[in-house]
Amino acid sequence: LATLRPKEFCAVGGHSAALWDSGGETPTGAFDDASDFARHDVLAAARSGARFGRGPVWLDGGDADPFRSTDTELASLLHTTMHVWPGGHDLTYWNAHLAQYLRFYADALSACR
Repeated sequence: LATLRPKEFCAVGGHSAALWDSGGETPTGAFDDASDFARHDVLAAARSGARFGRGPVWLDGGDADPFRSTDTELASLLHTTMHVWPGGHDLTYWNAHLAQYLRFYADALSACR
């Protein structure tokens, strides 16, 4: 969303973001077809230099998250930190870090005014 309207986002976050390197890796129903995947390919957007909002980007994932490698690649492309903590791609992981997420967004919103 932030690549479509970057001026409207004060910050962007991906919390165990489910990213794939190709449409062939995605589960059935995640995208309509190869064209739909291409239109929404976050890694390709980052490689092309697309803007992800006008503020900071937060990326994190658990050390056992199956998407950690692609999330780390995105962090590298965006020149931002990939926060890695113990855990997987599940509600227990996200709940453990909710306060950090909210602080990040609150600080970004405050700085964005």
